Amino acid sequence: MIGEILAVSQEKFHEFIDSARGFIAENKALIEKTADKQMDAINLLFRNMHTIKGNARTYGFLGLTNHVHVTEQHYDDLRKEADAVWEQTTLLSELREVGELIEQYAHVNDVVLGRKGPGRRAAVEKFLMVERDTVAETLQLLMGVDRSNLASVNSALDAVGTRLHMLGTEPLAEVLAGTIESLPSLAAELGKETPEVSIEDHGIAIRTQASGLLKNLFTHLLRNSVDHGLEPADQRRAVGKPAAGRIDIRLHVDDGKLHIHLHDDGRGLAIGKIRKQAVEQNLLTRGAKSSADEVAQLIFRSGFSTAEKVTEVSGRGVGMDAVRAFLEKEGGAIAIRFLDDRENEDYRAFETVISLPDKFAASAHAAMSFDALRARLLAAKNSTPG
Repeated sequence: MIGEILAVSQEKFHEFIDSARGFIAENKALIEKTADKQMDAINLLFRNMHTIKGNARTYGFLGLTNHVHVTEQHYDDLRKEADAVWEQTTLLSELREVGELIEQYAHVNDVVLGRKGPGRRAAVEKFLMVERDTVAETLQLLMGVDRSNLASVNSALDAVGTRLHMLGTEPLAEVLAGTIESLPSLAAELGKETPEVSIEDHGIAIRTQASGLLKNLFTHLLRNSVDHGLEPADQRRAVGKPAAGRIDIRLHVDDGKLHIHLHDDGRGLAIGKIRKQAVEQNLLTRGAKSSADEVAQLIFRSGFSTAEKVTEVSGRGVGMDAVRAFLEKEGGAIAIRFLDDRENEDYRAFETVISLPDKFAASAHAAMSFDALRARLLAAKNSTPG
């Protein structure tokens, strides 16, 4: 356990623990208020536990991963077996064991290793962590300005405004660093080459409030790309592709929304397989003329999966369902956008588009200029009586 913890930075470890505690608390409250078997409740329990497991795997907490898997399996049985019985006492006992193991990891980190201190972020809605160098450089900038030179004052205020605007943000590459670093082991487990991940952020940074959400989302999305999207090396070479796949992520802000596009260079969305599976599960009528867009929406259905067998990585039909649920809770959405016009093909090139309110994004280009600041101050002064 000590070795696993030391392999993860102090800050990332605390973010994981805080996230896991949140899911445990949500599951506990849900079990306590649910007296009998209800599929909506079971699906939420499963989503939360599956996300804890995915995050634990990302950081290499293998003991925790294996323990969580047992509880996740119980939830899966409740989802899929008609005669599986809902027993609050048993469910709460299992959840308590998971929570105790998470607290054991936290205890080893905080007490045994003494890593409780500055790595932990304070409540991000109220406090911001600022590097000393940033404060020192900003003060130096203000102290060194030529106050007799209006242009110099304006330039300094612009620079300070930009720095203040960008406090409490980090590039998406830093937010997803842990998840991306886990891809080599995931690819090896699946018998594939490690994919290249490219992030084009266009100068857009992520507010700290959204970091945990995006980590949870991309735990599922990147695993889906590696597992379902990218082909094994021999199949890629056979069609003239490099042995290692590529995953591209790009950001832009438009119409009050932060949009994150994810695309991999795999074979595409398996529309034919999804349609076949949906017919077998009576989700589509055999011979029905459902469009590719309609068929694609089935990947967001709880429990739906095209995997041929259940593994530690996939096959339980929870990834995209969890992503949509997490997003909707924060006022966001997710969509599948096809990149070709081959309506009747079994595979379609596509990208996944995540949308969130733009309050979760920041850009130095969008920081308030001195002129805008001065206009706002003058307006406030003129509107004040006396």
